[in-house]
Amino acid sequence: MKLFLCGIDPSLKRTGVSFVVGNNIIIKKYHSDEGCTYFEQVLERVREIEDCLIHDLETIYKENNVSPCKVITETPPPMGQFSAGLYGLDVHLILSLLSTVFVSTVIAVNPTYVGHLHGTRKYTKTESVKLAEKVLSVLEEFGFQVKIEGRLCHDMAESLLMLTRLIYLENLPGLNERIVELIPNIKNDKGYKFR
Repeated sequence: MKLFLCGIDPSLKRTGVSFVVGNNIIIKKYHSDEGCTYFEQVLERVREIEDCLIHDLETIYKENNVSPCKVITETPPPMGQFSAGLYGLDVHLILSLLSTVFVSTVIAVNPTYVGHLHGTRKYTKTESVKLAEKVLSVLEEFGFQVKIEGRLCHDMAESLLMLTRLIYLENLPGLNERIVELIPNIKNDKGYKFR
C-alpha cells in the first residue's frame, strides 16, 4: 500500500491542506470570501471545511491503493484572539477525522509549531512560503511529483511544513537528513497523538 499523509493549517478564511499520496504531493486550499462574524456563519464555514476535507480524504482513499491516512493539524487553545472559532473548527475536524475508516492517526500541534520550525516566533508569511519551496525542491529530488492547486500562499505553505513533520516521522531513507538540513528543529517536536 502507498503512503497517505495529510497536513492541515486550519483557518476559517483559507484552510491550507497538503497530501502525500504515494510519491505525489498535492497542495490546495479551502477558501471562502464570506465573512465569519456571526455564530451561524462560523458554524456554516466549519461544516464547509469539514465537507471538503472529508471528501478529499475519502476520494483519495477509495481511488488509490493507500493505507489509512495519518493527519497532522494545528490546534489553538480555546482562548485568545480569534481562538474560539479556530478551536471549534479544529476540534470539529479532529472528531470528524477520527470517526472515519480512512484516517488512522491524528496528531495535533501547538499554534506556535511553525514558529518552532522556523526557529523564531517572529517569522513572516513570505518566509514560510520560501521554506516550503525549499522543502518541495528536496521532495522533488527524492522522486515526489508536486501538484499545487493555484499559487502557493502561506496557508498552503504552512500545511506543507506540518506535513513535512509526518514525512520525517516516516523515516524515508536519505530524506530525513535533507529535511533536517533545512529545518533542524523538526526532530524536536512531538505533538499530541489522538490515535
